[in-house]
Amino acid sequence: MEGHSPKDNCELQLYAENQYDVWNTNHFKKLYSPDLNKNFRFVSVIFDSVILENFKEKVMEFQMLLKCYNTLTIKAISIDSILNYFSSASNNYQKILTCVMLAYHIETTQKRTNT
Repeated sequence: MEGHSPKDNCELQLYAENQYDVWNTNHFKKLYSPDLNKNFRFVSVIFDSVILENFKEKVMEFQMLLKCYNTLTIKAISIDSILNYFSSASNNYQKILTCVMLAYHIETTQKRTNT
């Protein structure tokens, strides 16, 4: 059983070609991932696969991650990780996607500062 109780109904949302989902922790069945905060790989998957032909789709996938998994995604785009992405970029579209990540990082930081 996934989730916290039998009332948890999980449904795969079809937003794009790739699907991203996080397994809900279930301590009763001992199904959980204690490293999820340290190892949220979805951002890396999007970054590694972006090219000219799919750039718009990949930006939309990144935005979907922000909507569905905001806290985990924001943690995954720290300044250090953004610098690592930018320095390892193998094409200009990866660099532009990194700038998109930076914009969301700045926006989130400013919101925290203003509250």
